[in-house]
Amino acid sequence: MVTKYNRVITTKICKKIEEGVPFKHAAIASGLSEATFWVFMKKYPEFKEAIEKAKAKGLTKLIIEIRQDKSLQAKIWLAERWAPQELHLESQAQKNLEEKVNQLAQEIADSKGINGYNQVDPQFKVN
Repeated sequence: MVTKYNRVITTKICKKIEEGVPFKHAAIASGLSEATFWVFMKKYPEFKEAIEKAKAKGLTKLIIEIRQDKSLQAKIWLAERWAPQELHLESQAQKNLEEKVNQLAQEIADSKGINGYNQVDPQFKVN
């Protein structure tokens, strides 16, 4: 495993990140432990900048592909997990969870004779 910061390792990791490989796996596949990756992110601003630039390049490529390809399911799945806040994508799991919470809350309200139950605020997020 690599333990010293250098441009070669930065380039290897960045190429993998541009291809959509998650940080942890890009680091490990390049010979850097995940822990050392995060140390480098904190300690070396140029490393962090290169990683962020690689992620932006990869996301840009992905968005271009999404716009060009009519079969979007797999690419949307990846984009949703890669940058959910930036893309404002909501996972189906989140939607299903919200529906289940509302259903259970309604059942409880009904069993207790509570009238006028309001559903969970759609802005509420379960972490």
